[in-house]
Amino acid sequence: MEYAPPPKLWTPARPAIIRAASMEDVARMERKANVVPGMFPAGAIAGGLLLISVGGTASASSDVGGLVAANAFDNNNSLAWVSSVVPSSTPQVLKYQLPAARVAKRYSILAWSSATSGSAFNDRAPKTWTFDGSPNDSTWTTLDTQTGVAAWGDGEMRTYNFVNTTAYLYYRIRITAEQTNPNFCCVTDTYWYGV
Repeated sequence: MEYAPPPKLWTPARPAIIRAASMEDVARMERKANVVPGMFPAGAIAGGLLLISVGGTASASSDVGGLVAANAFDNNNSLAWVSSVVPSSTPQVLKYQLPAARVAKRYSILAWSSATSGSAFNDRAPKTWTFDGSPNDSTWTTLDTQTGVAAWGDGEMRTYNFVNTTAYLYYRIRITAEQTNPNFCCVTDTYWYGV
């Protein structure tokens, strides 16, 4: 009886080539899934950046009833964060402590839609603000400044890119002026991206 090697039961597969999603890929996925732009779960890739504003702790300088800071980070555009104080009289802060320090490079802000809230609150969206980072929640570095931003459309999302190479544990939006309604400030959702 002649010896024959056992038959090959497994052939290793060729390794998959993985690439970061381009902004066009992300937009195509968002259209196909019929979701609000930027509404991806933890670890989602947007133009090579990860959604980093997940798994941490949201807070704000003020809020109205159940319209708390966590609503701005919950990927649910039927709720929002609403300040109880007018930003032009006292700056309002929407802050997020990440689970671990990350390098933020982009953020998006979604104005509240009348389709989900019953009223258009885009006149209460931010007008002037800074996006800041901090290693310790006391020393802040301004990473982006927006001044006199034009009126927002109903349910409009805007995205802002900036240069940053430092990993921070805390990030915040410090709002110093709202749009035309002088009662309070409102952010439906905000998405912060980085590496």
